Amino acid sequence: MIRKRLLFSIAIASVILIQSSGTVTLAQSAGDIKLINPLGENATFIELLQHIFTEATKIIAVIVPIIVIIGAFQMMFARGEPEKFITGQKTILYAVIGFVVILMANGIVSIVKSLLTI
Repeated sequence: MIRKRLLFSIAIASVILIQSSGTVTLAQSAGDIKLINPLGENATFIELLQHIFTEATKIIAVIVPIIVIIGAFQMMFARGEPEKFITGQKTILYAVIGFVVILMANGIVSIVKSLLTI
């Protein structure tokens, strides 16, 4: 758990560094290595969040129907066992909840933007 938090903190710090300067230059004995911001020279943290949520929406839009079909098959093949039928219902419910959360991602970005007053 601590390892995941450390990696997340390093990733956020990297994003903030890239956001502030557009490019990051690392000194090296033979010369300079230049890391270019893939979102553009003047990209901000909010633009990064919007890009991540946009791509996540595309991926989830493909995955959710597959999960719903899996849940439907769990319900069909429950054969009268209430536990298996409920498992199928929960699978579909959680897939839909996840999809709604991802669809609300732009709203989340707007909330973060207003909290940071950017």
